[in-house]
Amino acid sequence: MIAPDQAATMAHAGWDVISEGAELADRVIELIQDSLDDHAGASNARA
Repeated sequence: MIAPDQAATMAHAGWDVISEGAELADRVIELIQDSLDDHAGASNARA
């Protein structure tokens, strides 16, 4: 088992790592959604 202070330190470090990439992940998701929307719009225009 891990000491509570060590577990807290590890949890905080993990949170920092996850949070660092959140803005980039949001931007990538936005670009993918826009691309899918554009593709769907083009497909509907051809139908």
